[in-house]
Amino acid sequence: MAWVAAVAAGLASAVKSHAQAKQKQDEAKGYQAAGVRRLAAGTREAQEEDRKREFMNSRALAVGAASGAGTDGPGFVKVLADLDAEGEYRVLSRMWNAQNDAEGLYFRADAARRESKSINQMAMVNSLTSAASAYFGAKGGSSTAAPSTGGSRSFFGGSINSELGEGILDTSVGDAFRPNVMVA
Repeated sequence: MAWVAAVAAGLASAVKSHAQAKQKQDEAKGYQAAGVRRLAAGTREAQEEDRKREFMNSRALAVGAASGAGTDGPGFVKVLADLDAEGEYRVLSRMWNAQNDAEGLYFRADAARRESKSINQMAMVNSLTSAASAYFGAKGGSSTAAPSTGGSRSFFGGSINSELGEGILDTSVGDAFRPNVMVA
């Protein structure tokens, strides 16, 4: 019956972790979609600024011509060029802002995907740990250390010796707070 408890505990841990990973994947998809929408909105904003730029140039030309001033004089041409440059700056500024916002959203999406991957990796470890703990707890063993299989096993002291060789994973007290310290 101890194996039933172990399977149930491991399965429960895996299901919970899978749900968390799925939530992070959905979050990543949401950020990705928001980034695409922001780029689309930025394109529309830039098109509107370009329309305003053309309108300002057209209006300036119409007002200059209606006033009787020459529309080909160097002063007037400079005014039109300045208006055009300002309009172009506004168009590019809108595009840059949209690109910058979208990149931030894409970064968040990537972070959520990496977090989902980490959750999936830890799910395996947690499932095995839960299963082992439930198995040895149901058999009346200690839940702090696994039974000896020819070597010493300890969570916070000594080293794990197994059939693979001595000192594969060093978990001495100095390294207890640094996970994944592998010693060859």
